[in-house]
Amino acid sequence: PGQLAGGGAQQPSALAASAVAGWMVCFSYAMNGALNAFISVNFAGVVELTGEIFGVDFGGVSWLYTTTLLGTIPLMVVFANAWARCPYAIQFVSVALTSGAALLRLLAVRSRSYWLCVVSCTMDGIGASAFLAGPALHARWWMPPASRPLASSVMCQANY
Repeated sequence: PGQLAGGGAQQPSALAASAVAGWMVCFSYAMNGALNAFISVNFAGVVELTGEIFGVDFGGVSWLYTTTLLGTIPLMVVFANAWARCPYAIQFVSVALTSGAALLRLLAVRSRSYWLCVVSCTMDGIGASAFLAGPALHARWWMPPASRPLASSVMCQANY
């Protein structure tokens, strides 16, 4: 019981059999991905304003994107391997880091602190590394076979 057909990781709970629960998980995951994507690129349209707020040039603004990427890469493999063992914890970490990054970003802008913004970008990157491996597993655990491609697509596209 709980073991997926064909072996592999176990479903998180008996609730996984419910189609409604599956779509709720899918859309909560998608909301986290959309917030993460927005935070990752919200400087793109306002490079001059961002530079003015933080007192940096174009290179300083570009470094914010780089910091997000550098926050993502190191832990992605760790989180991907941990998904099967503790999916709830990994999703919680992702939501907490992404939400925390958003709040920290607000504080950084209000206080005009570039380094606080760099920390926010790093948190956002780590939050992304926690959820990027999730769509395939979420779809496999929570969705009926016919809905898996759509659910995976919704979760992946939400991060763009």
